[in-house]
Amino acid sequence: MKKIFLILFIMAGFLSAQIFIVKKVKGDVKAQIGVSEKWHPVKKGEMLKSETTLMTNKNSNVLLVFGDEKFKIKNFAIVSLKDIKKLTTDDLLLALALGNLIDVPQKREKNKSPNTAVYGAEFNGNIKTIISKNDFGIMRLNGAKQLAENGYVESAIIEAMETYRKYPDTKSLSGYRIYFADLLVKKNLYDEALTEYKKINELKLDKKEKSHIKEQVTFLKKKLLK
Repeated sequence: MKKIFLILFIMAGFLSAQIFIVKKVKGDVKAQIGVSEKWHPVKKGEMLKSETTLMTNKNSNVLLVFGDEKFKIKNFAIVSLKDIKKLTTDDLLLALALGNLIDVPQKREKNKSPNTAVYGAEFNGNIKTIISKNDFGIMRLNGAKQLAENGYVESAIIEAMETYRKYPDTKSLSGYRIYFADLLVKKNLYDEALTEYKKINELKLDKKEKSHIKEQVTFLKKKLLK
């Protein structure tokens, strides 16, 4: 009987590990596993574990199936499959608090070179594709937006904040910043959203963006006074 329970326990652990099946592939889609710097082409029918990161180049996309769900990664995006999961608001708040703590030492560092170096992705062990770090950050933000569009809002916000931290140049991209700040409002995280809007307001904004932020800040201040 003990052996049966042990087998069932092991099977349950195995089944709980998320496996993603590649249903369709269009164009240039690459996969990176874990901390490896090597990327390999993704093929239809391939089974991917959650520690895999997918990158779709321009005019490319990939459709994944996991359990009864589907997730399509559109062009020019990077998505870590571990982020395709439902989180709670408490999970999000904890991640944001931890992110702020991690970011403190970086703010104290001075004389750092600007984030303009190139990123080399090694495909198949011998072919190098070079993209700028800024593009890499943008691809991650595109992936975060797609997480949000598919209902993984908490994961999307965490990924966006992490991208800002790892790729500081992306902090100047007002359109993305506003998009994710708006998500904080939708999650009723008013203090966090207000803090983010104040930071965004220091960027170079167009008339429409300034008007939107002004409206959101006014709305949030009223909410916080109640």
